[in-house]
Amino acid sequence: MNEGDLAGKHDGLQVYSTSHLLHLKGRDRPTAAATTVDSFESLLNPITSDRFFAEFHGRRWLHVPGWDDKNASVINWDEIGQILSAGGWNHHSVRLMIDTEVFPPTSYCRHTVDRNEHPIFEPQPEKVFELLRRGASIILLDIESLAPGVLAVIEIIERELAAKCTANLYYSQNSSRALNVHFDSHDVYALQIYGCKTWRLYEGKELNPIGRADIQHISQSGNEEHCGRVDEEVIMRPGSLLYIPRGRYHDALADTADSVHVSIACNEPNGLDWLARFWDRLVADPAFRANLPLLRATDHRDAMAHHIDDLVARLKDLSLEPTDLDDAIQFRRDYRLYRPKFNLPYRAPPPDS
Repeated sequence: MNEGDLAGKHDGLQVYSTSHLLHLKGRDRPTAAATTVDSFESLLNPITSDRFFAEFHGRRWLHVPGWDDKNASVINWDEIGQILSAGGWNHHSVRLMIDTEVFPPTSYCRHTVDRNEHPIFEPQPEKVFELLRRGASIILLDIESLAPGVLAVIEIIERELAAKCTANLYYSQNSSRALNVHFDSHDVYALQIYGCKTWRLYEGKELNPIGRADIQHISQSGNEEHCGRVDEEVIMRPGSLLYIPRGRYHDALADTADSVHVSIACNEPNGLDWLARFWDRLVADPAFRANLPLLRATDHRDAMAHHIDDLVARLKDLSLEPTDLDDAIQFRRDYRLYRPKFNLPYRAPPPDS
């Protein structure tokens, strides 16, 4: 692929490739192009993973248009219907929204019990269809637990980045918007499956946000104030990928009926996650279990300053043990969600020779 096939746009990149017949030259699948996302390279195609990590990861948004069936292995209509019909959903895992307003569970659910006889609100098809006729969007949370194709993509990303990923599926109607302008505390990999959706990427961004509302809560009016001007509008068609680094303000609007995209939330470990690993070590250290100085003495400020300085120095000593660098590297390498796998029929492993 030639550099001339790439068009830089402000703080992100849209990819136009005549060699791959993307975006400008039609929607047909190129000869020998994959219809299965089976590697990180195939997910980003035609961008290479080396270029992605050098220029975009954690820095800039990236839009990679694809051919219609590029994401065909991720999920399809039959699977979506089967997954919803299988039961086990409730008002926490299935949400309906219209024009950014959330429908109350009573408008699309009924009271029943789950297989453990626990009371739940279960979505009802006739109520859901009525809201869809009114232009509602459906959000299916943690869809990867029921959709093998989605899970396969998630595991590709987790292996490549050593990250914890989950996925939501959005089914939207024409001119329907599920969420207002906002930023996420995780990187987003959005895969368009059916229909079209316009995403707006804004100039504004928050610096390294985390999923703690008590630390970085911003009201919707604050989001609208901080987002700035629209940096670019991206039209997502079937087969497209959109990468948005955490903190970047964005929103999306369906351009066609029956728009479906899968949004993968990618959480990588940060310094706070690393620091949390020291908690047990701090608990075992008598210096950190000691009471803070009383404030009765006239020199209590000096006493407190001395005590805190000692704790900071002790923390530094604890973090400089010879094995800590190796532990940090191993922690980074192993950072992913544990998903138990059962392969049946069971066969006992061969005895050691």
